[in-house]
Amino acid sequence: MASKRRPRFLIPLLYQQKNKNIIQIARLFSKIDAVQVLGIVTLPESKDLSEGVNDVRTLRAYFAEKFDEDDSQIYSEVQVTYNTWDLIKETVKKTYPKVHTLILEWPHQIDEMQINIKQVLEDQFCNIALARGQFSNPYESILIPIRGGPRSIEALRMSLKLSEFFHAQITVERIFGSEEESKEIDEDFIAIQRVLDEIPGIKQKNTIAGDVSTAILESTCKNDIVLLGAGTPVDDKPSFFGNITSKVLDGCDSDVIAIKTKNRAEPHTPQFTAQAISVLVDKWFAENTFDAEEFKNIEQLVEKKESKGLTISLALPALNEEKTVGNVIKIAKSEFMDKHPLIDEMILIDSGSTDKTRDIARDLGIPVYLNQKVLSEYGFRNGKGEVLWKSLYLTNGDIIFWVDTDIHNFNPKFIYGVLGPMIMDERIKFVKGFYKRPIMGKDGIVHPGGGGRVTELTARPMLNLFFPQLSGIIQPLSGEYGGKREALEKLTFTSGYGVETSLLIDMLRIFKLQSIGQTNLDVRVHRNQPLQNLSKMSFAIIQTVLSKLEKRYGVKFVQDINKTMNIIQYDESQFYLDVQEIIEKERPPMVEIAEYQQKFEIAS
Repeated sequence: MASKRRPRFLIPLLYQQKNKNIIQIARLFSKIDAVQVLGIVTLPESKDLSEGVNDVRTLRAYFAEKFDEDDSQIYSEVQVTYNTWDLIKETVKKTYPKVHTLILEWPHQIDEMQINIKQVLEDQFCNIALARGQFSNPYESILIPIRGGPRSIEALRMSLKLSEFFHAQITVERIFGSEEESKEIDEDFIAIQRVLDEIPGIKQKNTIAGDVSTAILESTCKNDIVLLGAGTPVDDKPSFFGNITSKVLDGCDSDVIAIKTKNRAEPHTPQFTAQAISVLVDKWFAENTFDAEEFKNIEQLVEKKESKGLTISLALPALNEEKTVGNVIKIAKSEFMDKHPLIDEMILIDSGSTDKTRDIARDLGIPVYLNQKVLSEYGFRNGKGEVLWKSLYLTNGDIIFWVDTDIHNFNPKFIYGVLGPMIMDERIKFVKGFYKRPIMGKDGIVHPGGGGRVTELTARPMLNLFFPQLSGIIQPLSGEYGGKREALEKLTFTSGYGVETSLLIDMLRIFKLQSIGQTNLDVRVHRNQPLQNLSKMSFAIIQTVLSKLEKRYGVKFVQDINKTMNIIQYDESQFYLDVQEIIEKERPPMVEIAEYQQKFEIAS
């Protein structure tokens, strides 16, 4: 039996409750996330709670009969109480925000619990979903009648999960009272529209109707299930959800879920935009995060690669890596060129090593190029980004990927883990590796998660601030990554430490989030940088992000900022300043370079 996750949804069920749909509702929501079904035995205060023992036992047996191994995401428990609603509130509050949504069956459960629903909605302590219907059939069509707002965001989030499970078509429909109204700019809808435009497969439909609420009701009845936001309570009558929601709940023949969210962020605020984008990021993280173990069948990768007619190039950037470069090359060559024909070519691009790095690569039969002598007519720049840019010109594969040569624990999964998603999934054009990064502390103890300091202190905070669509990237600065040539050749490459950040932002801008994947490569052990070098890396990454913001907003401020950094140096007797210039210069997309166009026969 699969292990249960901590529940995200709470569904109460009363002892001897008349309505029979609760079990089906629980099964539906378990397709979205883990569910806790709370069985409640309510006694009058004149009785001792111990007198509920037989009823509790009966309800436990009922759950054991109804839920089996197929319901592995459903957790059930039974409690006895004097006050049903107080128990529900207490259960949610002690687990919030993990249990974030209370699901109530409409309308029978509300009546049987004798709940003042208006008061519940006004004194809201979590999300509340009102479910009405049979919830017994697979869904082919899901409708979201949408006007904007946090409730629409939650409806979209749930719909995406249901669509993924049932392979159902989602339609987002906006119904307007007039042609003029449909042409007005709806600022409340802008954030949601940005998300919808990023998600392939969602139908967007605009309808003009004189009576909006009647038109919505007619449209909902044509779909298998409807998810919509519950309106604001206005009185003690059944319309306290708002006229449209009440009409759909009471008059639609399809299954209906009406959602009232705890978070009341206004649609035009940054908080609301962040909530909308989180729907996109959550979907991306679930679908585009892989594990290297998924691709360990190398023969299957080779077969898929050959059936698609793909060629693959591995480019190794290097600078004074004589201690580790040989092992990286040997493993890559023996496993993926000699034993399995997964890699078609492997090259090393050196940035001027003064040790035996180049000699080791040549002795192992790998072509070696010196950065300074490649495309020399365009000048030479120091930095890893320069090497990666030039590797597009030097290699021939349809997929190009890079592996750092300073890895002490290099193993095959660093290769098949990065290549796997691009070979097996047509959507994926760019893949980043991620891993645990141990670091040796001053106490001589290895700290398993201590590495990646620039990632956590600079790169991820900057991306979360300015490019939140990329906030699900676990290690944006990882050195094991690659992409399809058709994408990489259209990206700008910064010359230095900012290159990984630059590539991610350009991939998002040009090819959208769904084109990016990430793979868990387990553990990576490499040479840890001194703190001063990490400070310079952060400086370069911040420059890169500011430069991308310039292009987005058409504002010039990078040219005015300081591009020299005072590095604090010290010896045994004094502190002093060492001024260093750190400029992240961009190389244009390789597809614009004449020599590249000539080599690959691209019309200028």
